[in-house]
Amino acid sequence: SRELRSGKFFVGAEQLRASDFVVAHRSVSTPQCLMVCDAGRGVTVQDLMSERGTFVRRSDATDYERHFEQVQLRDGDFIRFGDYEFLFVLLRRH
Repeated sequence: SRELRSGKFFVGAEQLRASDFVVAHRSVSTPQCLMVCDAGRGVTVQDLMSERGTFVRRSDATDYERHFEQVQLRDGDFIRFGDYEFLFVLLRRH
């Protein structure tokens, strides 16, 4: 698991900046995509013309959809970078 904080960062197989989210897998490009976390706007992801693509499967869907444009993530969505899959969960602060 990985906790995401406010800000912009790249997802990729190698680290370009200290804040990057590294997924060390041969199916993941560097950079793979850009993620933006904002307390007011939520979390978005945008593929950066990666070789294997960035895919989102909505919590109520059975299939992944490849996204080329920026897409808003929702609680319970699955996101796939190349062959690597993550479950996106929003944690609420009380």
